[in-house]
Amino acid sequence: MTLADGREDIEITSITPDTLKALSIVKVNAKIKVAGNYTENFDGGAVLLVNDAEFEDINTWSEEEGAGSNALYNYDVQGPLIFRGEVSVNNGNLESEFIIPKSIRYKNKKSGRMTLYAWDETTNLTAQSYKDDLLLLGSSSLNAESDGPEIDIFFDNQENFSSGDIIQEKPILVAELIDNSGINLTGQLGHKIELRIDNTKAVDISESFTYNRDSFTKGLIHYPLTDLEPGAHTLSLQVFDNLNNRSEKTVEFRISDSDGLVLEEVVNYPNPFRKQTSFTFQTNRDGAEAQVKIYTVSGRLIEKLEGYFTKAGYNEIEWSGLDRDGNTLANGLYLYKIILKEGKDKKEKIEKMIVVK
Repeated sequence: MTLADGREDIEITSITPDTLKALSIVKVNAKIKVAGNYTENFDGGAVLLVNDAEFEDINTWSEEEGAGSNALYNYDVQGPLIFRGEVSVNNGNLESEFIIPKSIRYKNKKSGRMTLYAWDETTNLTAQSYKDDLLLLGSSSLNAESDGPEIDIFFDNQENFSSGDIIQEKPILVAELIDNSGINLTGQLGHKIELRIDNTKAVDISESFTYNRDSFTKGLIHYPLTDLEPGAHTLSLQVFDNLNNRSEKTVEFRISDSDGLVLEEVVNYPNPFRKQTSFTFQTNRDGAEAQVKIYTVSGRLIEKLEGYFTKAGYNEIEWSGLDRDGNTLANGLYLYKIILKEGKDKKEKIEKMIVVK
């Protein structure tokens, strides 16, 4: 989401507790102001960002233009991100909760920052505010747990991904992360969200995670994967919760080495079957037309399943086991053909199945 400058104001009415201690649950309340007045005519969403204390007195040398000499610059840098999520706005009010991670900087200076940006798509109103005097210091207690976050890995438009599936070229990794203590977003050494493809160097993708709306325990990573060669690949994702418990998950996927339509791993299950079965296959295309034709061993067409469109990766088409007249099949061997069409490109495969009652 690209955020334009907010035209109206948000008043942060309370942040509880006053001092944001590690592992404490923080509650935030705020109200929308339009033309300087509180309003109830504002319903939509808001992005809440919270940063740790500033890094102060950062020095860098830079060559002065035209002077031929170096100049020393001194500046401050905003601290690590500790929360990013969406919040509902109802009748001009918003409230949110989040957990302060264990790995904050513990700096005794009020320089943490909270930023809010809100929008109402019905009225096209936007509003923003910030507070840059948060104190993040000390520790609190949270129910102890030793398990790291739950990780579910899939890809954009391939929510049913299983390890080993074919995926699209230029895929977007999607990972759902869940933990009762929240996800560590600080990107600090030893507690980063890191992605590794095959044997390449791990990449810090902490900034690619956003909490689900109105949640501080569940959210999604969206991260584009680039420069992938055709063939098999291994993907590993490492994540920490706010207690610094670690989880890692590894999956395998394949990029097709064909520029055209691919049809692979055609299987029906169960096989043999009594009443119904499912036809499954892998492809590399979204939106290709899919058909299943079912024949006797003599070649007589007894049923056709159509009106289906593929998703890249794993696909499944269920069949009741009845022929086109609504009759059950007799025991024996049958053939089925899966046909994929995309423009002038066409792929098909024939396999066998057995009915046993």
